[in-house]
Amino acid sequence: MDYQPVRMTRQAAGVGRVALFVDGDNLPPSLSTAILEAAGRLGRVDLRRVYAAEAGPKGWDEALGFRAVRVAGAKNGTDLLLCIEAAEAACRGAFDQFVIASDDRDFSHLACWLREQGLPVLGLGTSKSPEAWRAACSEFTLLSSAVQDTPRPTPVMSDLDLRLRQAIGRKQIGKPMKDMGSLLSAQGIAPPPGGNWRAYMMTRPDLYDLEPKGPTARVRWIGG
Repeated sequence: MDYQPVRMTRQAAGVGRVALFVDGDNLPPSLSTAILEAAGRLGRVDLRRVYAAEAGPKGWDEALGFRAVRVAGAKNGTDLLLCIEAAEAACRGAFDQFVIASDDRDFSHLACWLREQGLPVLGLGTSKSPEAWRAACSEFTLLSSAVQDTPRPTPVMSDLDLRLRQAIGRKQIGKPMKDMGSLLSAQGIAPPPGGNWRAYMMTRPDLYDLEPKGPTARVRWIGG
């Protein structure tokens, strides 16, 4: 059966129903309040889902007002499920505005498809958001550090972090994120609980600078 989005009369900003989808593997839970505030300016945010890997940090599970969707299994499973459920929500025709919070350019295709269905898309992200992702949205709002929740304390540098600093090397260059697993394994550095290096580094933003996901993404040491 060929499903088509059910057309609804569009509401003015601040009046209609809003569907909010958050890439929890890409943005930290410290931005949860800023994300809700930005989405709330469009209307009533009735759908508030954040997608994250099962083995990833659990901070989003405690974020007030969100339904955390944990995804196990295949690589990029969180991205795929977010896209599927956003498309399903669009086909139901129950929402007037869509908000996607991420720094990942892979959601550009989803944003373009939603706009083609006549659905406005507000993109939310940080200064790391690629231009291709920003341009795909009807509108893009930058979530700067000035609007984050209470800043995270600087994490204590563990023996593991010291070894990672040496493995990553010069902070201006860093290392390709896709090579980190094999590189660290070759140096006898065991993976963190859950086995996800990106998830581990995301919990220490004062030590690691992570580029958005993708084959060319890199990790840089910024902890001094």
